[in-house]
Amino acid sequence: SVGGSAEQLDALVKKDKVVVFLKGTPEQPQCGFSNAVVQILRLHGVSDYAAYNVLDDPQLRQGIKDYSNWPTIPQVYLNGEFVGGCDILLQMHQNGDLVEELKKLGIRSALLDETKDQDSNCAFASGGEVSAVLSGGEGPVGGSCRPARSELGEACRPENLRLASCAGVKQGDVVGSPPKNGIE
Repeated sequence: SVGGSAEQLDALVKKDKVVVFLKGTPEQPQCGFSNAVVQILRLHGVSDYAAYNVLDDPQLRQGIKDYSNWPTIPQVYLNGEFVGGCDILLQMHQNGDLVEELKKLGIRSALLDETKDQDSNCAFASGGEVSAVLSGGEGPVGGSCRPARSELGEACRPENLRLASCAGVKQGDVVGSPPKNGIE
């Protein structure tokens, strides 16, 4: 048992650069929101992070909510600082902040490498994996969530980007990111 005292939790969140409190494990998340957090980290190529399963430990489950003053799980910590839950991480993924925050920790987002060869100005228009996960589907929702290359520029203009929240991802929502020039 990890325990749920403030001192123990303080040590836990500061021990690793990226710390996530989940329902379940990264390999087997037990709720859609925890799964979404895992998928977003995976999209950025973040594999070296500490994950704690709150379902194994009722004290931890309550303790981390008290510690962060945040009522829900999952919870994400970067460099010992509480970032938020699924909605906030998704928003950071979409607006490019997550790439910047990871860079501060010395972690290079895999999304930076994925965009080098594209002739489009869109950093990352896919995210079909995340929206599929959130809607409970196995694969991309409603056919393919990944726009064809000719549509990438269109899909990534801010006015065309549909910001889906973790709570209300609708079938067919595209979880995207800003134009590449916005995150250099």
